[in-house]
Amino acid sequence: MKTFFLFLGLAGAAGSMHASPITFVATGALVDGATLSGFVVIDTATGVVQSANLSVSSPISISGLTLEAGFTSQGTADYTIEANLGGNPAELIILQIPVTTLVGYTGGNICLSGCVGNVGSGDASFAESTSNGSSAFSSGSLTAAPEPGSLALCLAGGALLAWKRRLIKNLVRRDRGVFSANDSEGL
Repeated sequence: MKTFFLFLGLAGAAGSMHASPITFVATGALVDGATLSGFVVIDTATGVVQSANLSVSSPISISGLTLEAGFTSQGTADYTIEANLGGNPAELIILQIPVTTLVGYTGGNICLSGCVGNVGSGDASFAESTSNGSSAFSSGSLTAAPEPGSLALCLAGGALLAWKRRLIKNLVRRDRGVFSANDSEGL
């Protein structure tokens, strides 16, 4: 019973722990009907955006936008992430995140209007392409991607617990004399 409670405690702790950096899945909708997809990797221990790969569907149709060094900045009240195509500001996605720091960031909605970003008050999250126009976001968020390591740890712990329980059960059966020749393979 003690092992069971220890397992539950470790499983709960593993589910609440996040290693840094964290990959956030970017999703959103733009006013013109386009959709945002991709990811942003943030080191939540230092508050640094490490990488991004963002795309917006038709009618703006821009894909493979990556984070360029120096294109993230802390505004007065919002954090700005700018992704562009190989340093070309003609195709870009601006995400305003309504936080003052990315240290300890756990995800959330992007700022849609009235943001106070790196340019000033009134900034908004938007996507722009010189050939296909620009559009503001009508919704959007960054959501922490599930960590496969935590799930694997929980499953491994559960398997170990099941194996140990079976081993103890077989040892008790052997000591009571309820052990047959066919059960010897279970040890």
